[in-house]
Amino acid sequence: MFFGLYVDAGPTRWLVWHGRGPLGPKRYACGAHRGELTAYLRFHYASVGGQVWKMGPYPPPRPAAGNARPAHMSRMGGSGFAV
Repeated sequence: MFFGLYVDAGPTRWLVWHGRGPLGPKRYACGAHRGELTAYLRFHYASVGGQVWKMGPYPPPRPAAGNARPAHMSRMGGSGFAV
């Protein structure tokens, strides 16, 4: 679970803000509106947490914990179920 983190998503440069709690809800912006999202977050949440001032490049999304191993096993010719 993320808290106060920017994440680069997808090949089209979407930016996802995982605010949660005092840093507001999760917000999304396409590649053309990334600057507007960061400006909005910095204006509204800069006094609450310093995470909004983080500069890119941002980390890519992490794979879900339950999906990483079975996907790898199925690529390797396994049954897809963790043993």
